Amino acid sequence: MPRLWTLVVAVLGLGMLMVVSPFMLFAPDHGDGLRIGGWRAVDGLLLLPADAPSEYAAARPIDSFPDFMSGLGGNDGAFGYVTYMAKASLPEGSLALVPGKIRSVYRYYATDGDTVELLGGNGDPALPAAEYEAGAPPGPMLLSHGGKDTWIVIHVSNSYHFQAGLLTAPVIRNYDAAVRTEQGRLAAIMLYAGIFVAIGLYTILLALWHAGESYYYSGGFVLVMIAVRLILVQDFEWLFAPSLSYALSLRLEYITFFVMLPFFYALAYGLFPKDGSRPGVWVLFGIAGLFTLNAAFAPLDWMIASRNVYILVAAIAGVMVLTVFMRAKSRSRLGVNVALVGWAVMITAMVADAIVTATGVLVGIESVPMATVAFAVILMWLFTLRYRREQAERTALSSHLAEANDALLVRAHELDEAQRRATDALQVKSSFLANISHEIRTPLNAIIGFSDLLIAQSHSPIEGHKLREYLQLIRNNGQELLVLMTDILSVSDLEAGRFEVSQEPFEAEEVVSMSVNLLAPAAHEKHLFLDADAESAEIVGDVRILRQALIKVLSNAVKYSPTHGVLTLRGSRQDHAYVIRVTDTGAGMTEEEVEAALSVFGRSSDAYTSDGSDVGLSIGLPLVSKLLAIVGGQLEIESIPSVGTTVTITYPIN
Repeated sequence: MPRLWTLVVAVLGLGMLMVVSPFMLFAPDHGDGLRIGGWRAVDGLLLLPADAPSEYAAARPIDSFPDFMSGLGGNDGAFGYVTYMAKASLPEGSLALVPGKIRSVYRYYATDGDTVELLGGNGDPALPAAEYEAGAPPGPMLLSHGGKDTWIVIHVSNSYHFQAGLLTAPVIRNYDAAVRTEQGRLAAIMLYAGIFVAIGLYTILLALWHAGESYYYSGGFVLVMIAVRLILVQDFEWLFAPSLSYALSLRLEYITFFVMLPFFYALAYGLFPKDGSRPGVWVLFGIAGLFTLNAAFAPLDWMIASRNVYILVAAIAGVMVLTVFMRAKSRSRLGVNVALVGWAVMITAMVADAIVTATGVLVGIESVPMATVAFAVILMWLFTLRYRREQAERTALSSHLAEANDALLVRAHELDEAQRRATDALQVKSSFLANISHEIRTPLNAIIGFSDLLIAQSHSPIEGHKLREYLQLIRNNGQELLVLMTDILSVSDLEAGRFEVSQEPFEAEEVVSMSVNLLAPAAHEKHLFLDADAESAEIVGDVRILRQALIKVLSNAVKYSPTHGVLTLRGSRQDHAYVIRVTDTGAGMTEEEVEAALSVFGRSSDAYTSDGSDVGLSIGLPLVSKLLAIVGGQLEIESIPSVGTTVTITYPIN
């Protein structure tokens, strides 16, 4: 940030130096200048200069400048002719008329009422389509009527521009001082342009030499084009091409603008490629290419009439550049603050140029390329930051390679660790298969054993109550085996994504009552006190999931509760869900044991048991958790060792 303020102070200081410089670039009437007052205009007519004194009183008075034409038609009535005139009392000495800013074709005349003198201009306003025949604008024009009253008459014609006329009035100065000022202004502009061209070409050559990034080329080209436009806007192109027509000069101004426009976005994209858009670059180049062809070959009225479209595209390009910089700002890219300052400077320059072009309010400020100077300084600063970073990256390359080797070693260790975890997972899977085999073998042995007793009853008949007991045991073990196999298949369906959920209304209280009645005999056998209470609530969902979850939780609570223990069940509606809490007075679990109980292939050791003698496979609770997650429900376990466990089932109402 201190460097940023240093840049701002430097640019402001440069601007102040220009204001007080001997070139007097800001105000052509500075010091010895004499402003001419009392301007009047005759619209729609190129009045004979000799008739100015007699027609002056009837002419339209001009309150202030700029004054736009109100001629034969066009936007704001700009097309046609206008004659400006004013009376000036000239002092003695060698005098010069320093022309004001005029848009389109014009000529200056001076008359004392008897003789008329053509002072200069850029063409003949009386010719049809005079813009095609116009040429270079005049510099300070020598006046030969010193020491007496003189009428200044200006003829202006406009055939194409949407808005033309006298933007700033001419002033009278000492001829030698006016020439020195013009020469100083020329020297300053040439100096600025030369600096931009030199820096731009040096940047491009440096990029070619060191294989630099694309933004070096874009930035260098932009600087060169700024220099070219600086010469065109200040009307110094005729120093290099005296025969250049005014129409061609207008076309060159538009062409250079369109050629330069996409390079600003290309510069932003090159600086921050991850924050910009490559298609956006090509779209802007395509649009600029079409506009360039229009500016090069279309009639002048077509070219100028499309000006609003040009401004719109320029505004869009400015927003696109700002978007790139703001994205880079959010990601803390190197040099983005400097880039934002550069963007602000250029936008300010464009707005000021638009105001000057449209109204002429900022008299003479366009003569000082403050914005372009600031932009060039900012751009070079940004390039310096990037170049330093690139050098630092090259210098640190060897250390990065060493770090990469270290990272590869760490990665190798991580791969070894991953392989070890995979081996452990295989062992867990093998353990799961062994455990499931044990769980299946126990009910199967009971079924086979009691079936053998029934088969052998022909040799020794079994009493009726014993027979019913054996059949009940066979049935119970068969149901246990069925539940176990159903759990395994459900887990398989869940993992494969084949589990389908139905949406039907059901009563929550009925599901709770059915589940409690199903587990009541088992609780009675262990002399457990079962306290159940549930509110009525209609739920739209899959009743199988809630029923299976509740039966699984209740069966675990009954199975792992000590004899003469207490089971508590509470069901109630809370917000948009139905919540069921099952609390037992079993052995309880630690946090690690709770995590193991919720693992599909894990075993909870003596967790969730009363004495550690009945160790089961923890497949039921993980299945319940997965089923509930499918419908947006949840399973939570809160347990305190040696106190008990509370399992909470949350099922959405809809």
